[in-house]
This record gives sequence, structure tokens and C-alpha cells, in this order.
Amino acid sequence: MHGAFDVPRRAEEVGLDPRVLVGGPDCKQPYLASILNVSAMSFGSLSENAVLALNKGAKVGGFAHNTGEGGISPYHLEPGGDLIWQIGTGYFGCRKANGTFCQDTFAKQALLDNVKMIEIKLSQGAKPGHGGILPAAKNTEEIARIRHVAPFTDILSPPYHTAFSEATGLMNFIRLLRELSGGKPIGFKLCIGEKEEFIDLCKAMLETGITPDFITVDGGEGGTGAAPVEFSNSMGLPLRDGLALSVAFAWAVLKGDTLYPKWMAFFAPILPLSFVFLSYLLIPAVGRFLVPTAMNVAHLALFTASLCAVSKNR
Repeated sequence: MHGAFDVPRRAEEVGLDPRVLVGGPDCKQPYLASILNVSAMSFGSLSENAVLALNKGAKVGGFAHNTGEGGISPYHLEPGGDLIWQIGTGYFGCRKANGTFCQDTFAKQALLDNVKMIEIKLSQGAKPGHGGILPAAKNTEEIARIRHVAPFTDILSPPYHTAFSEATGLMNFIRLLRELSGGKPIGFKLCIGEKEEFIDLCKAMLETGITPDFITVDGGEGGTGAAPVEFSNSMGLPLRDGLALSVAFAWAVLKGDTLYPKWMAFFAPILPLSFVFLSYLLIPAVGRFLVPTAMNVAHLALFTASLCAVSKNR
């Protein structure tokens, strides 16, 4: 990042391998992560050779490879690259016969040396709030063995988790996974949709004293063959908006600060909405032309109002 008062540094002072230490105070095995890693893609959606190539690249390059929610395959392990094990609503690789979470099989996989971090997938930008289905024709014996399901049957990934049902439940689940994994970093991934839900997550961290070691924010621009077009194009905040909102809300809630005066929570939404009304009332033609701009202003104002309303004692 560039700052107005940065002192220029030589290349050898910056370093050729910048990294970020992931792990909070309750994490016993923090991970020194590269700033560039392989994003989540499951075996099954990717072939054996593709997974082998990606993980070998991670091994050679010294970065991490996210497994996707399809479980840990032998092809993720063979090259020896670092893994971020993603756990979705189907709990593939750590599930019981009825599809619920299994602590024993989770611990067995989580304690593998290759697994450096564990990511709970709440939602993804490609299909936020939408589950998935693995058709029976694609559910081969090998995929079924890796995912701990019956082969040649339709396998559903629900749109929600069954191991928890609200924000404090997620925090307790994070603590459980951290304990079962021997203290490895535990985080969650989401695409920002309902802003109040993210505020609830932040407040649950305060109430329980349990915090994730990392949060992955996905953007609504994502796409996948498993998503309806309506979800791919119209659901979830874009990445930059989602990042800005999550950082602002986390700061406001966890630090107990409000970013703007409280009175703005009342006036901020009224001004742009009044502008839309008056434009239509006084000059209809101009009003129609200005509506898109006015609605953008209204969106920003409502965002500002949301920040005004957020505080530790909300």
C-alpha cells in the first residue's frame, strides 16, 4: 500500500515472500500464510490431474491450496502442499450417515500435517443462500468414498448448516473445531447479504468471547455451473462493497465505536428519498433521468445510517 509519507525501501527490505500470520490468541498452531493462495475448488468438479497440479504448485510456490467443500482427496495429499480444508453444509469428509457433522472423522482429517487451516463455508458469491446437489451419475465410488456418502445416489448440500442455527452457535462450533483440530486456525467464508446477519456474528463474538482466526469475504460476482442464473447475477454484495462493509461493521461492533454521529441515522436515508420524490413532483422528465443517481445516493445513505446505528451496546 502507498502512503503520503512512506519512506522508499529497497527491494531486499520488503522481502520477496510477504506473508500474514493467521491465528488468534486461542490458536495453538498459527499458520504463516502467503498473500496469494489457491481458491476453493473441489475434487469432482476438478479432475485428479488438476488437483495434483494445483497442490504441487502450492508445494513448490510455498502457498496454500483450498480443498473446496468436496472433502480431502488423496490427490490433495500426495504432492504435500499446504491445505485449507473447507467444510460446507454437506460436511463432506466429516459426516455421519444421516448427513450431520461427525466429530470423530473431522478430528482424523483435521489432524493431518497437510491441513494448516479450516474454513467453514457459510455461503459463496456464486450462489449465496443456495444449496447444491451432486447427481447420482457423477457420484462415483471414488467421490463417494472421499465424501463419506453412498455411491450412485443424489447427494444434497443444504442451503444452511445443521451443526448450528444462529450466530452464537457458529462461535461455539468454531471453538469445537479448534479443539478437535489441535488448535489450528478456524475461520468462516461468506458472501455478505443481510447486513444485520454480519452484525449478529460480530456481536456473538463479543457475547461468547470466541473469535474466528480469519474471515473470508466472497463477492457476488462469482459464478459456478451449480448456481441458477438469478443467484449468480443478482445475489450478494460485490467484493469491494462486501469487504468495506464487513471491515466497517467489525470495527464498529467489536471496538464499540460508531463511525458517524447518532443523529445521522435518522436524517441520512430521508434526504436522498426526498430528492427522488421532489424530482418527480416538480419536473417529471428530469426526475426519471435522475432516479438512478438518487437511488445510488440513497443506498450510500442507508449504509451510512446502518453504521450510525451500530455500537457495542446496540
